[in-house]
Amino acid sequence: MEENRRRPGEIPEIEAADKYEAPAGGAGTPGGGTGGLDSPAGREAGRTSGREAGGLPDGTGASAGGSAGRTGLDSASSGNSAGRTGLDSASPGSGAGSQAGPEAGASGSSADGQADRETASAGSSAGRTGLDSASSGSSAGRADMDGAAPETGTGSWADREETAAQRRRAKKEAKRKAFIEEVVSWVKSFVIMFCVALFLTRFIIINAVIPSGSMEDTIMTHDRLIGARFSYWFAEPERGDIVIFHYPVDEKRIYIKRIVGLPGETVRIRDSGIYINDSDQPLPEGYLKEEWEVMNTDFEFHVPENSYLMLGDNRNWSEDARYWAENAVNEGLADTMEEAEPYSYVRKDKILGKAIFTYFRKFRILRHGEWYE
Repeated sequence: MEENRRRPGEIPEIEAADKYEAPAGGAGTPGGGTGGLDSPAGREAGRTSGREAGGLPDGTGASAGGSAGRTGLDSASSGNSAGRTGLDSASPGSGAGSQAGPEAGASGSSADGQADRETASAGSSAGRTGLDSASSGSSAGRADMDGAAPETGTGSWADREETAAQRRRAKKEAKRKAFIEEVVSWVKSFVIMFCVALFLTRFIIINAVIPSGSMEDTIMTHDRLIGARFSYWFAEPERGDIVIFHYPVDEKRIYIKRIVGLPGETVRIRDSGIYINDSDQPLPEGYLKEEWEVMNTDFEFHVPENSYLMLGDNRNWSEDARYWAENAVNEGLADTMEEAEPYSYVRKDKILGKAIFTYFRKFRILRHGEWYE
């Protein structure tokens, strides 16, 4: 019996229960006494051991001990093993039929229960320590994650800011390029329009402003008109055409008059009428503004080849072929009127074009040789 007693704090071994053998007669037989687990003495010893181990009157101390060490499976196993060992310890005493057996079993069970409770408490503490350690590890992990989160968040924010900045720069660059393209487009359009206008006004049309009233009422002062340069590319000027030409005395100046005499003709002005060659009938001039009273007689012009005689429709106010020879003398271009006579005519190569219509201040199609039909 002394060999079966354990010192406090010593962990019982399950194999120890196998060292004992049931007394003669066996457990549960008439000759065997109370040595078995089902005997009254064995159950009493187990209850006594359970009460001493768990402190409960209903013998559930072993279960309570097992619950107390539930955090670790080894602690619960230790509590149950303690109760089982106590029962097994009570069996030899009961088999011997002596009173000392139960007491010894109870004492051993009490000591073993106490040791087992301490062990269970230690196991529970160890379990709690492990959980605390795990919690500490989890906390440390969370701390690490929390510590890393701001860094990750900061990196993401920096990336977003960089992306937004890149987008702003790209948008600004796109606007700058669009502005440059728009300016270049306008410049191209202006250059194209300028070149087209230059080409048209240089080779196709004449855009002129009338500064005087020499052609009234056909063309009024300050009217704007369009003339055609190409009119005489494939045709000859005709009598009655309103033409734009370089002034013979000063070719920097541009004049507009009506053709009265053609190349090779003799034109006489007599008594407010114009007579061509030897004709006795004056030209029908329904375009005259008023009765011709100024410089209306005693003029005779012999029009050279490839040249034309020009007169204004407002004969009383027009500076035309009647005055040009005198102007040439006054300008020192000739000494006498005979020398200055060539300045009275306009060569074909000095004619810029034929006036077609006025567009400001009033739109009108200009009439030409229809007056003579």
